[in-house]
Amino acid sequence: VLPLLFADGVTSSDLSLLCPSVRVPAGAKIPSAYSPEDIQAILEAVDRENPQGKRDYAVLMIAVKLGIRTCDIRNLRPSNFDWDQHMVSFTQLKTGEPLSLPLPVDVGWAVIDYLKNGRPVSETPEVFLRAVAPYESLQNFDNILIKHMRKAGIPLDSLKHHGLHSLRHSLATHMLDEEIPITSIQGVLGHVNAESTEKYIGVNVRQLRSCALEVTD
Repeated sequence: VLPLLFADGVTSSDLSLLCPSVRVPAGAKIPSAYSPEDIQAILEAVDRENPQGKRDYAVLMIAVKLGIRTCDIRNLRPSNFDWDQHMVSFTQLKTGEPLSLPLPVDVGWAVIDYLKNGRPVSETPEVFLRAVAPYESLQNFDNILIKHMRKAGIPLDSLKHHGLHSLRHSLATHMLDEEIPITSIQGVLGHVNAESTEKYIGVNVRQLRSCALEVTD
């Protein structure tokens, strides 16, 4: 961009020459994150009057409000929910570590609505099932987000991931934007070490702006 500004005469010198070169490690990437407005639009696009919509809404609420990994949402069973203490507890598939999280009221009611009014009768132990027979454990959770992004009119930006995991990234980003300490975010996401959590700093645009230096022509 800076060389183009110089070429177009917007600046009197090529400011790109003043920028230090930065080596990006192989495989490094900035996690995708969606704005609170986009997430609200996605949730509002779900038709909660039918069984599949009740399932999709409960899945999205868990991902949005709790940031649980997709693999752990897939493995959730009714026994993981402590309705009296308003907690959800499980052993993380990725790390093997136990994790207990407070269960927000709206998330709890979304799960209850699906269990009571949307979930098919099945011997399958997992909470979330396919919407059509055979009523087995649901495997493809990413399509839930993609479907409701389209219904909400949110473009499928090729630069962003569209999997359900992006809602986990979004939660961490929004918590960081609210100046919640990294250690607290680490606890919510169930990271074993803070280094895994710190990668979310890269998507916090508001805090990055505070580091910007004024450039004079």
